[in-house]
Amino acid sequence: MQAQSYETFSKWNKDNAPAVAIEANAPDDIAAQSLFDLLKSEKLKGKKSGKKVSFKKVVFPTLSSDYINIYATVIAKDNNNSTVYVFVNRGLKSDFVSSSTDVQLIDNLKAYLNNKYAPLAAKANLDYKVNNQQKLISDSSKDLSKMQNSLEKKIKQKDKLISEIDDLAKQIEQQKNLLDQHKVDLDKIGK
Repeated sequence: MQAQSYETFSKWNKDNAPAVAIEANAPDDIAAQSLFDLLKSEKLKGKKSGKKVSFKKVVFPTLSSDYINIYATVIAKDNNNSTVYVFVNRGLKSDFVSSSTDVQLIDNLKAYLNNKYAPLAAKANLDYKVNNQQKLISDSSKDLSKMQNSLEKKIKQKDKLISEIDDLAKQIEQQKNLLDQHKVDLDKIGK
């Protein structure tokens, strides 16, 4: 089930302000980057700083035909979930819009977050997880290959050592036989 956006109040620049929020199935950094990328893909010019996004003096017909300012902040909930708070005001006004001041803009924003942003954030998070897992697999595969190569070298070293041990054992046996022969020869000389 996909998250649905809702109206709420949240802090923006130390003030409590009306916002539209949506729960993102993604860590805060991915959620913020997804929102920034989505709005940039709409040909809007904005900035991203950490977990905050701002698009000032933009015309975004999907939300409103007027100039608007879009601000967002992302708050981490746990390792894999976060809440995105989107604040909108018109033109040079400093008051943020709520459904009591502009129901159409808020409804458009909710629909946009529900239909465009939520799936994108979930996909970005899934892509991130898949890429991480693929990297883990690749790293583990490289480690396994290194271990196998090391094992093969050790086996060759072991085989060489066994061969050297066998040769040394033969030489010891030959040396014992030679020593015994010298003792026998010594006994023959002394008798």
